Amino acid sequence: MRKKFFLAALLLACTAAAAGCSSSPKETEAPKQEAQQDQTAVQTEEASVKTSASAEETRSLTGSTENESESEWNETETEWDLYFDFDETESEGTVYIDLLDETEDYSDYFETESETEAVVIPRPDFEVSDYLVIEDDAYRNMTITVAKAQQVTDEEIQAEISDTFYYLDEYDELVVKKTEGAVADGDLVNIDYVGKKDGEAFDGGTAEAYDLEIGSGSFIEGFEEGLIGKTIGSTVDLNLTFPEDYGSEDLAGQDVVFTVTINYVSEMPELTDELAEKLSDGEFTSADEYVESLRADLQTDYDEAQKNEAYSAIIMKLMDLYPIENYPQANVDYYVDMIISEYFEPYASMYGMTVEDFVSMMYEGLTMDEVKEQEIVPAAQQYVAQEILLGAVAEKEGITMTDEELQEILQGYADEYEITVDELLEGQDMGAVRVNELDQRVMEWLYANVTIEEVEETEDDLLYDFEEEDLMFDETEDDLFLDETEA
Repeated sequence: MRKKFFLAALLLACTAAAAGCSSSPKETEAPKQEAQQDQTAVQTEEASVKTSASAEETRSLTGSTENESESEWNETETEWDLYFDFDETESEGTVYIDLLDETEDYSDYFETESETEAVVIPRPDFEVSDYLVIEDDAYRNMTITVAKAQQVTDEEIQAEISDTFYYLDEYDELVVKKTEGAVADGDLVNIDYVGKKDGEAFDGGTAEAYDLEIGSGSFIEGFEEGLIGKTIGSTVDLNLTFPEDYGSEDLAGQDVVFTVTINYVSEMPELTDELAEKLSDGEFTSADEYVESLRADLQTDYDEAQKNEAYSAIIMKLMDLYPIENYPQANVDYYVDMIISEYFEPYASMYGMTVEDFVSMMYEGLTMDEVKEQEIVPAAQQYVAQEILLGAVAEKEGITMTDEELQEILQGYADEYEITVDELLEGQDMGAVRVNELDQRVMEWLYANVTIEEVEETEDDLLYDFEEEDLMFDETEDDLFLDETEA
């Protein structure tokens, strides 16, 4: 089931084709979550559109569209589902909030579907042949170019193991606390610190027993760098300056002193069979088997990302071959309404704003009508165009989906998550579900029949590599904490 299939696909196509998507959303604010206690303050970060070709789990408990209930849906996605989601990047308008305890319930930030009665909006039906009839075989002879799938490295596997270890219940008992030597780049250091301006501690600048990964870019410039080479167990003063454009007027451009005590450097113990069993929650009793499982899972993600890239390229090539000049207006209106209700309304609600005010904030003063004209309608048209194109290929190739086949697919999804088909379909329109599944079948057919050429990945390609999603955003140093600190 693709709950948000339409959003991702249409926005990806809109971006790739530059079909009227000319406005740049203004940066806005969203709370961040750290896996630490209530120790200090963070800046909120903008909600920024991204696509994601995998159901990669985020640890953020706020500021993301993936709440607990939605993540279950995301995990049911297939290769064709390019997610429309929000990530958190830094913000121009900045506020301070205390770090949130990860054990708290933050469900109020987003109204989950389980809390409200789902309203099913039926997708208008239309005859594909009224808008496109394919009479040639050009789509069979397409050649598309994609970057070679990345290959998993040993360093990535170690990072995955270390990250899992960091959140292990027995972490405090098992972690090796190194109390001798010097701090090096990449170390996970446990520190106490106090930030002072003009000799007085300022709000949000004090923490105890804080785990900081050196080199993560989580603190303002000079903080992490200033700890490299310092002796573990020592206390050092870091004379730093907040950026001029820092979100707090009291701190922007101000000279401060951070007094930092380096308590210890956390190191993971040797990966034994016993530890592998703990890390895999009993699934593996062999360290080697656990490592190979991680390698396979990570490689699957890379392979899926490449397949999604190919799917996107296929759609763009189809649009070039068979331009769509007319659209069923009812379907364009349908997706316009869905974009507003699935994207703008939840985030406006999160910020306690009207949709109109939220749009004005994100799009630097544009009205809702202007955003519709410049952004939403072209995006909706692009998605309807995809439906027309894939539907036309289906008619040309005789690709169909019977009721029995659809039910079998849905039952497979339901079985995977141990729910009933009725529960799976709650809030979903069967017409839209059928179209999505047929589109998936057509995409699989195209993927198997077109020519795909692989090329070496370039740095620019990394912007679309969903395993390197942080590279999609240009992070600066104007907040004390830019990212969630992870082991």
